[in-house]
Amino acid sequence: MKKTTLVFSALAFASMAMAQTANNGGKVERLASPRTMMSSDDRPQGQNSMTALSDGSEAVIWSEDFANGIPANWTNTDAVSTGAALWQYRGVGGSLPADSGSLGAYATSLNVITSASAANGFVIFDSDFYDNAGIQGNFGGGVAPSPHQSLLITESIDLSAETNIDLSFTQYYRRFAGPGGLQSVPASYVDVSVDGGTTWPHTLTFNADISVNSATTTNDMEARDISAWVAGQSNVKIRFRFDGDYYFWMLDDVQLISTPKFRLEFTALSNAPMFDFIMAPPGSAKAGLNTAAHRRDITWDCNALSTGTNGVYNAQLHIDLIQNGAVVQTISGPVNSAIWGGPGAANDTLTYNELNTTATPFQPSATGMYEFLYRVEADTNMAGTGTPLVMMSMDTLRFYETDSLISLDANNFSNSIGTPQLGDDGSAMAMRFDIVQTAYLRGVNIGLSSLTVPGGLITVELFDSSAFTGATTGFDPAKLIASEQHTITAGDVASGRAIVDFRLPVSGDCVTLNAASSRGYYIVVTLFSNGGANLIRIANDQSWDNTGGTAFMFVVGSQWFSGYSGSRSFENPWIRAIVSTDSDCNGIGLDEFASLDATIYPNPTNGIVNITLAKDFGLYNLRVLDLGGREVMNTQIETVAGSASQVDLSELSRGLYMIEISNGTNLGTFKITVE
Repeated sequence: MKKTTLVFSALAFASMAMAQTANNGGKVERLASPRTMMSSDDRPQGQNSMTALSDGSEAVIWSEDFANGIPANWTNTDAVSTGAALWQYRGVGGSLPADSGSLGAYATSLNVITSASAANGFVIFDSDFYDNAGIQGNFGGGVAPSPHQSLLITESIDLSAETNIDLSFTQYYRRFAGPGGLQSVPASYVDVSVDGGTTWPHTLTFNADISVNSATTTNDMEARDISAWVAGQSNVKIRFRFDGDYYFWMLDDVQLISTPKFRLEFTALSNAPMFDFIMAPPGSAKAGLNTAAHRRDITWDCNALSTGTNGVYNAQLHIDLIQNGAVVQTISGPVNSAIWGGPGAANDTLTYNELNTTATPFQPSATGMYEFLYRVEADTNMAGTGTPLVMMSMDTLRFYETDSLISLDANNFSNSIGTPQLGDDGSAMAMRFDIVQTAYLRGVNIGLSSLTVPGGLITVELFDSSAFTGATTGFDPAKLIASEQHTITAGDVASGRAIVDFRLPVSGDCVTLNAASSRGYYIVVTLFSNGGANLIRIANDQSWDNTGGTAFMFVVGSQWFSGYSGSRSFENPWIRAIVSTDSDCNGIGLDEFASLDATIYPNPTNGIVNITLAKDFGLYNLRVLDLGGREVMNTQIETVAGSASQVDLSELSRGLYMIEISNGTNLGTFKITVE
């Protein structure tokens, strides 16, 4: 996801974690997850980092950057009493250097915290490693089996002369389950004592907006106002508490700072995500890949807090649409003249009711990739003559307008799911897509993980959406429209996709899709792995929560579910309808967004890589992403027949990366190792 430039006058900002886009409406009840860890080919989904914006007036009252390890006057203890599950220091003098992350079997990421002072060390609670000793499947076999409750407690801090106080720190956290193994709550808490640690009456919960199996950014800065608890107190202690199961929590640059006059923060609410984009009308599938047959009006909304000591005025949401790295259009919502926050304010929260673009919908007019960035502006006084505050997301989300693909995913590989997670033979998943005009289905493009073993069988079925009769009864077989089978080949796995052709063998006709269908169509993919011998793993995109009723998974021996509780491990499966609005089916390509044939060498590399395209030439966007899905490089290459384009990766840290090459029509994703 693309980093964009933040522009404002004399204003400071700090990255905040976000939960990615979800519906304002409720979700179908999700299956409470068993211990289902992401597999070795899966990339933990880094949440979009956000900007918490202030006027820059924060004075540091107290701080700790762990330059000399965990201070001797801090307390590091294991409350479960095994004594082995303690916070650890990474840095000079520690057991591992500052470039070492989690050692657990399921951390799946080589990343470490990227705080301002990370080079001189940080602290980590490595729950994953303590439980499994770094060995997959070795649950409970480590030195300290989970669940864990481990405490890192500061020395006593004198705040008797302070009135406005924020606690801030930089973190990198990956979530599985909280206290009691509940995935509905995280494992990261901060407790506050004002009597030197005798009692801990105050608790802050962090990372509730991070989905199960997902992570914050590596440099997520958190700030909370704790003035009501600690102002004027002389014996304050802060306790960082990891309480739950897996994966890890890294911390650095802990500070107590004075609360600024003006500050804005994006936030999630109990009934609404931090950010949302909606495809009209309500209930329509939120598609990351769209065609003219599905084209809908799109609107955006978000929620924000005013958390400074003074309020703000004239708040307004702007959506910047970005193509080829430049803002090509800005869509703005209404100006809200009311005061938000400040002393005695009736409301410090701006919700999606105030921050939205409902009155100015957008509809794509051409094929290509559309990236979008949320930006909130506000004034520091009612007249609008003060220094304006501009708060924006630091990363962009994206969707594609294509020639022939409709899918919930936005071409973002977050993880994979299938057998044996859902059971083996007979497990299934379904994707609903909507259309606004009569269209023709030529085939289905299914994204495969590299964990897939050739030889498995998939059955792909097409139903009208009225065929879904419920969680236990599933799809009415009497309403089956079309069905095809496909045996997964080594070529499918190598290319990362299985393409199932729905054209009639003699006439070549496609399946007609009637726009009068009230809720569109379902594509159901049933997996047969030959008793587990030929695993089938389908790619999943965690970019946003899907619209309720657009994706289901069938667990063998159980029923149909909409996903895992609090997790996006099953959210937007790469099940792509290949459609056309032209009845001449032979005019549609089966392989859109997967046709790019590139050679990248040397691989592994310690610097320059050469990129040649077999048949597609011209100007291409090139993005390099780390295993957390975060963009670390964005550039353009010009490709010509018979010549290689060179890209310098020498400034990247050692590890595995994904190179994404796209020109808005063709796209390919390739793995590269930097040594």
